[in-house]
Amino acid sequence: MVAGFVIAPGIPLAAYLIATSKYADETFVVGGLLIFYGLAAVIGIPLFLLFRHLSWLKWWQISLMGGLLPLLVAIAWVVDPPCCQSTAYRVIEAIFFVLMGVVSAVCFWLIGLWRNPTVRIGKKAPDVA
Repeated sequence: MVAGFVIAPGIPLAAYLIATSKYADETFVVGGLLIFYGLAAVIGIPLFLLFRHLSWLKWWQISLMGGLLPLLVAIAWVVDPPCCQSTAYRVIEAIFFVLMGVVSAVCFWLIGLWRNPTVRIGKKAPDVA
């Protein structure tokens, strides 16, 4: 699971940087990494512990968890923009934020939880004595 926490937050950022050729902008890369790993540490780990306690560790449950915070940020981004961008552009960026969170969560699930024998995914049937 540690590998999932270490690798997964950087995957969507790396894909974005490669797709947009912004990897030459060091400030953007460092800022993006700080944001992704900071959110994973501050919000992702406590949510993961809560979801593990509730046995909500299926891929779609983790995906919802990964899209929840970016959705809240995206709503604030669309409603109160930081600059004078068009509404359509802000909505597209908001959708992109949510998709990056979902992709990061799915990557975490694939790396850290899928076929991991130490993690119980879903509720176990009660024992009949």
